[in-house]
Amino acid sequence: MDKEKNEKNYEIGYLARNEHDAAEIKNLLSGYKAVILQDEPAKKIKLAYPIKKELYAHFGFIWFSMDAAMVNEFSKQLKLNSKILRFIVINLTKEMQIDRSTEKKNGRPITGKPKIKSAESPKKQGNFELINNELLEKKLEEILK
Repeated sequence: MDKEKNEKNYEIGYLARNEHDAAEIKNLLSGYKAVILQDEPAKKIKLAYPIKKELYAHFGFIWFSMDAAMVNEFSKQLKLNSKILRFIVINLTKEMQIDRSTEKKNGRPITGKPKIKSAESPKKQGNFELINNELLEKKLEEILK
């Protein structure tokens, strides 16, 4: 079986105690022979509630490609690391795999997570219909007539 067929793209979002601790994730990824596709530098944020007695943490994310069989081992190693407060590893779908470095907004590269596009037509959720503001305004005008 080809090694390339077993490799999938993932994203890890993490909260680390400081910037140097965030570098440990990259070191661990290289130990598992993962290829880093994109790396967002960790930024210091104030936590909504204390995590392991920390009020501040460094939040960042990394897109990487790794053998699918190694992801569980990688996650177990991160759980044992006390310098990483929280993390989540998700499998990237094809829709999420965009090259954000080429996207531009106001002449500058876009940073942050990709946004999910909403459909133009209303969607049903439960017994309620979700509509956008334009449709809502039209319905209000109809009611007020």
